[in-house]
Amino acid sequence: MINNTDRLRTPGQALAPDEIQKYFAVVNMRTGEKRPKTFEDHHSRISSFILHESVPDSIQIHFEVSKNLLLYSWFVYRFISVAEMHVYASAEYALRERIGDAAGKRATLKPLLEYAVKHRLIDDNAFSHYVRLRQESLEIEEMLHEIGRGAPMKSEQIDQQYYSRILVETIPQLRNPRAHGTNSLMPDTLLTFRICCDLINQIFHDNQPMT
Repeated sequence: MINNTDRLRTPGQALAPDEIQKYFAVVNMRTGEKRPKTFEDHHSRISSFILHESVPDSIQIHFEVSKNLLLYSWFVYRFISVAEMHVYASAEYALRERIGDAAGKRATLKPLLEYAVKHRLIDDNAFSHYVRLRQESLEIEEMLHEIGRGAPMKSEQIDQQYYSRILVETIPQLRNPRAHGTNSLMPDTLLTFRICCDLINQIFHDNQPMT
């Protein structure tokens, strides 16, 4: 049976927060204190996804639509799936505009990502989420080494496209169900937006034409 929150809203209900929002909280990681999540919290997280001025206006507009769709998931939680589908489309649009036909005429998302990795349009240092995780891992490794409980510190050069190559596989796998229809809701929407934002920014970093 369809839940009433999934039905078309009445005029009086249209601007009411989705009932699921009451289950979310904001936690102070230093003190452990928590409070109900507000619309202002929701907006603040989304507003942090900013494209650089070097990104063409057409792509910036497309990305802003994605952000607005995510913003309005406060009122209709299932808009999250629509927002995710749109932000993946923003990333594909950006890749196609940046690469053109160099990856093949009418190249789809995965070949475009493969081309971007091969020609070093993207690398791990520009994905803020991965950089943070790697730094935290190094800090833990260093701490364990200092107290004599870790393996010797490794000195070999880090593969700067390890994470990028993972994204070549995972982004299409995550995008395709949303493009073809799914009822599932993923818990990592903000991470999806962060990855797509970082990807778009770095491929237009120098904005040199592809050959």
